[in-house]
Amino acid sequence: METIDNLDKTLYVLTTEFPFGSGETFLENEIHFLDKSFKNTIFLTQNSIGRSRIYNNDIISIEHSSNPMIRLRALFSRILLNELIQLIKTKKISVYKFRVAWKSLTMSFSILKKIEELKLTENTSNEKIVFYSYWLDEKALALAILNSKFKEIKTISRAHGWDIYEERHPQNYLPFRNFILNNLDLVLPISENGRTYLLKNNNQLEKKIVVSKLGTPKFSNLIQFEKKPIFHLLSISSFVSLKRIELIIESLNLINKEVIHWTHIGSGPLEKDTLQFAARQLGNKKNITFSFTGQKSNTEVRNYLEKTQVDLFINLSETEGIPVSIMEAQSAGITVLATAVGGTPEIVNNENGFLVDKTASPTEIALLIQYYLNLPEADQVQKRKLSLENWELFFNAKKNYETFIELIE
Repeated sequence: METIDNLDKTLYVLTTEFPFGSGETFLENEIHFLDKSFKNTIFLTQNSIGRSRIYNNDIISIEHSSNPMIRLRALFSRILLNELIQLIKTKKISVYKFRVAWKSLTMSFSILKKIEELKLTENTSNEKIVFYSYWLDEKALALAILNSKFKEIKTISRAHGWDIYEERHPQNYLPFRNFILNNLDLVLPISENGRTYLLKNNNQLEKKIVVSKLGTPKFSNLIQFEKKPIFHLLSISSFVSLKRIELIIESLNLINKEVIHWTHIGSGPLEKDTLQFAARQLGNKKNITFSFTGQKSNTEVRNYLEKTQVDLFINLSETEGIPVSIMEAQSAGITVLATAVGGTPEIVNNENGFLVDKTASPTEIALLIQYYLNLPEADQVQKRKLSLENWELFFNAKKNYETFIELIE
């Protein structure tokens, strides 16, 4: 990949918490390519609590300010006024939406104030500047406003799932969608489904809304698969309602003969309740065991996949972008069972895995697990082979991030 054109550019990456905390783990795969391709890669994060996961990059805190002057400035901004006028015209106005829009714009103005204080837009050395928001949220809104003032600065944003699909939010509302899409230089949804959704009312923007898939690195060593007496089922997600971990538990409760161990990696607000539910449903079953490992870093997850044979990966989310956890599973040659939501059908199909409707019942899911478990080893190996080939074609980090860097030049 040619990177010489970028070597005189500074890239500012706006994140929610990366490199702190445990979220945005996908950036751990991306940062290596960014560092090689830009003169400087500097992170501006909204949450700088804890230990950094990186050591070679500058990090700037852009935590939200409660400055009353910023709140007033947002309240009387023409940007907010235009948003409210649009909501009134479409008969979608509400007190809730007004508050969400006001809060979002206030946060964006806080980000812009920090950028202004640090003089990040001053180009004293003739170097080129790219601002990159990892989410299509208030950070992208700040960059959209910035772009209206400094046309020479390139502004881009990724878009994943929750920051695309309005129905995942109260009153089906995400603020300032039209303003953001119209004023950024480039918007990069991670799935074809996401792009289609963003273009539904913005067909004229098809050249600036471009799919840019995420990716995961190649494993140096893969376990030699063999069929074993205990079938190992794996899931990775936060303990939140839309991930529907309880549906996995209900499905396993219906399996009475096959011997299965289920491992779940992740943490979240519903962890304690889910553990109690699993104990009630599965605790007395002699053929089913389970373990919740808690949160693991991206490196720890990859080490786990490299050293542990997993027979089937399962994701029963109610909604998704394209789960990076599924990319990781496929890169380890693991068959995946997943719900056909969001961009998931772009990575899982019934050739390389199992795709079920999001309304699938615990009985249907249990039958699929049993079906795959009882397949001959050669048939399981074939599924695993197709899973790995799909990752290589569409979700290889090296290919996808080199293409991404070419897009943002």
